[in-house]
Amino acid sequence: MTSCAGSAVAWVESPFQLLSVIEGAAAGNLPPRLIVFARGSVGSYRSLVDLLDIHRVDGLSVVPAPPWRAVRGLVGATDTFVVGDLFSGAVQSLVVSTRPTSVTLVDDGSSTLAALEHLGRSSSTLRRPRSTPTTGRALLGRAAHALLRRRSASGRLSLSSGLPVDAVSPVEIPVLRHAFSWARDVEFGWLPPRTPVIVLGSALAADGLISEAAYHRWLRDQLGAGAGADLAGADLGGAPVFFAHRRESPSVARLVRSLGGSVATTAGLPIELIAHRTSPSTRFVTLPSTTVLTLRSISPSTRVECTSVPADWWMPGAPASMRALAETIADSGVRACTHPDLASGERAHHTASHELRFHR
Repeated sequence: MTSCAGSAVAWVESPFQLLSVIEGAAAGNLPPRLIVFARGSVGSYRSLVDLLDIHRVDGLSVVPAPPWRAVRGLVGATDTFVVGDLFSGAVQSLVVSTRPTSVTLVDDGSSTLAALEHLGRSSSTLRRPRSTPTTGRALLGRAAHALLRRRSASGRLSLSSGLPVDAVSPVEIPVLRHAFSWARDVEFGWLPPRTPVIVLGSALAADGLISEAAYHRWLRDQLGAGAGADLAGADLGGAPVFFAHRRESPSVARLVRSLGGSVATTAGLPIELIAHRTSPSTRFVTLPSTTVLTLRSISPSTRVECTSVPADWWMPGAPASMRALAETIADSGVRACTHPDLASGERAHHTASHELRFHR
């Protein structure tokens, strides 16, 4: 069994969550000794773990998640539990069953912002937008919400973040800032495709939040625009490249290919790291997501174009909170992508901390 003596434990379920843990540890926001359990296929984390082997962060180690019973025992034996996705059934089960002394949240894209909105309510069920939980999952989501609120009230809930969370969802927890310094300094040999346009896939349709037909029309528009590369990107070739969201159906990739686009893989790396290596002439086009808020934090010169979601694209059951979040991100434009410390393109390596408060 993995020994966690003297260490905190983190649980991650995606490469971006792992990157968030790495950044938090590198910035000193997390405990000095931290064991990260990676859920799912080891291969999905391999590229990022390989980079961590070269660009080490003191005290941080990443291992495949052991059997569930062992995970519960190890989480229960540590003082601090570090997690990303509060909507995950596994995370909720660990929080409720082990009742960790303190919990530190790390960024998980829009899930983080949506979870903070839930935590801002005095009573709520932690569940994904548009999901219909079973009775058991609903009870688990309510129990996790109540426990995290109690941890917050006693000063034992915190957030390590590179996102402008105060602009979206105030919460009554200390927010420890980082500026993606590890990602901006890391070097790796894998080169992204040379293209004038990179189209980023979205989970909005896959999650039932917007019309699938509208999403497909958006893809056609972006791929059509990308085929006629502007002069700035003329040296990069004319074929736009598509990176699918991990929750998208394979049929979306087939549609992209039928429209003349190329489908690329991130090779297990968060898109933010890939953006850092692309040509300054490459345009990234996307629907609202927290990628808009992170891309230029890592690479201030990245050209990001975010399309607002028209009102008639939303499905009837799409929560008002998700619509508001998408509007906030779209309205922020590239201004919200840049940390104040990075506005001039300089690299900042300090961490700021401040307190945000719940809506009551």
